[in-house]
Order: sequence, then C-alpha cells, then structure tokens
Amino acid sequence: DGLKQAYHRCGEICEEYAKTFYLGTMLMTEDRRRAIWAIYVWCRRTDELVDGPNASHITPSALDRWEKRLDDLFTGRPYDMLDA
Repeated sequence: DGLKQAYHRCGEICEEYAKTFYLGTMLMTEDRRRAIWAIYVWCRRTDELVDGPNASHITPSALDRWEKRLDDLFTGRPYDMLDA
C-alpha cells in the first residue's frame, strides 16, 4: 500500500532528523503519530526551500508552485509519496 509506505518513510525521516520529537510521538496513538510525522516532513521540506543549501536559488514562482502543491495536497492530489 502506497500510503502505508509514505507514512513509514515520513517516520524514518522524522526519526533521523528530529530524534527527541520522534520519541515523543511514540506516546501518541498510531493514527496521530503518522499524521504528525507527515506534517513534520512537509514542514521540514518547506523549511529547506527557504533555509536549505539551495535557498538562494528559490524564486517567488517556485514558492508559488510549492503553495499550489499544498493546495493540491488538500484536495487529494499529492505530487509525490511524501505529499501523500
């Protein structure tokens, strides 16, 4: 199942980059934990756009595309596995 794999990957990313936060999510129900992981990964990817190594190359149109991607996510049209 693609969604199950997406949640699993989000958990791996959260565990790797936010160890203490990840451990805190272990106290949550599985559904909440997976949702928090997915939100964390979206926020991390967004942060990388403006603070990451390529931030100086990000244009306003690229940010507009990222915003559209978020809109698409909320209407059930994920762009990639991590958006799912």
